[in-house]
Amino acid sequence: METLVIFGVLSIAPIAISWRTLLNLKSHGFYRFFSWECIIWLFANNYPFWFKHPFGVEQLFSWIFLLFAIYLVQPGMMRKNVSAFLAKATANISNEARCLSLLFCESTLRYTNHFCPK
Repeated sequence: METLVIFGVLSIAPIAISWRTLLNLKSHGFYRFFSWECIIWLFANNYPFWFKHPFGVEQLFSWIFLLFAIYLVQPGMMRKNVSAFLAKATANISNEARCLSLLFCESTLRYTNHFCPK
């Protein structure tokens, strides 16, 4: 019962964010919603075991993998924020400055330059 309550409470945010796309099967938001629901279900089922044996071998590996996953996500979020800032900053500038910003995007953000302003 406790698991269902936690799942229900945590499901409110994804439902509130994705309610427009839930009826559109061709939208990526539909599938994103169900992936978040699966993550919430895993959390609701597994949180009691996280601190049962906090220094057990399995838990240490689990925390290492969790921290590594956070480490992998952070650069992507930082690039997205930098690219959004560049797009906003170069919206009303001259062509010369726009060329310099594109040069910056191509040289430093070459793996994510699809976020850079065109």
